[in-house]
Formats: sequence, structure tokens, C-alpha cells
Amino acid sequence: MFEASDKAPILLFAYGNLSRGDDALGPMLLQRVEHVYQRRPCSWPLIFLQDYQLQIEHVMDMKGCEQVILMDASKSQIEPVRFYAVDEEDDITHHSTHIITPSQLLHIYQQVHDEAAPPTSMLAMQGYRFELGEGLSAMAENNLIRAEKFLLKLLQCPSKKEWARLAASESR
Repeated sequence: MFEASDKAPILLFAYGNLSRGDDALGPMLLQRVEHVYQRRPCSWPLIFLQDYQLQIEHVMDMKGCEQVILMDASKSQIEPVRFYAVDEEDDITHHSTHIITPSQLLHIYQQVHDEAAPPTSMLAMQGYRFELGEGLSAMAENNLIRAEKFLLKLLQCPSKKEWARLAASESR
């Protein structure tokens, strides 16, 4: 998974369904980046995680991480690719054990571990088609390529200051 290091790992966590068209963007991005780093190790230890959706149990995967990057398709954003910090959400009235938001995940992390969650960012890619059995749309493929380039560049300099600068340039 990653080489032994004195640095805490960065968790790359993609979620989505490979059988639902553009919902596969997150997992496909993770697979591409993992493939690159199997051939060319990163100076920072990486953990690769994929699931269909966020679940309460994922707070255990986040423990001990320096940073967390969530990767998912988005139906509602305007930008092809958007990278932004996730803030903890105090109101979890819409909480479910099966469908939770990234903000709710951070809130649950704090409750379970009695400490703030590691800095968490979202890399969201605009998707267009989400029907069962569909393949990736051409527009989503373009967004995937753009997100891959951005993420590979980001992982070359995993400092909070540099991430903020890159996030500002990506989320125009």
C-alpha cells in the first residue's frame, strides 16, 4: 500500500458505483492514480480506499492520517473539477447509517475519536449520466482526465499552503 515512513499517510478515498455511468468517476480516478504510484512511489505515504458510499465505519480509516482527499462525482456543481476543504457539519439531523455527507463524516469522526478529524478535502468531478449499466460519458471522461492531472500535481507537494494555492487555481 505505502512504504514505511515517519510521515502520517494521506488517505485517498474514492466513492461511487462503477456500474452507474458517471458515478464511477471517483473510483476510476483512484484506480488511475494508484496505477501511477505503483510504478512511481510518492515521497508521501498514500493509502488508497474505495467504496460505494461514505459510511460511519470510514472514520476508522481516517485515524492517523495527515490529510484525507475524498473523490466523487457530482450532479450539481457547475465546474468540471472542484477541489475544496470539507468543514464539519454540526447539524446531522439527516444522518443515516447508509448515506452520509462528507461534513457529517467529519462530525462523526470527532464524536468517535474525541478529536478533530484530519484536514479533509473534496475533489469533485462533474458527472452527467448516472443510470445503472451506462458507461462513462465523454464529458465526464474529460473531467476525469483533468482531475487526474490536478491530483497528480497536488500529490507532489502535500503541504496545506500549497494545497490551498492549487485549490484556488482549480476551482475557478
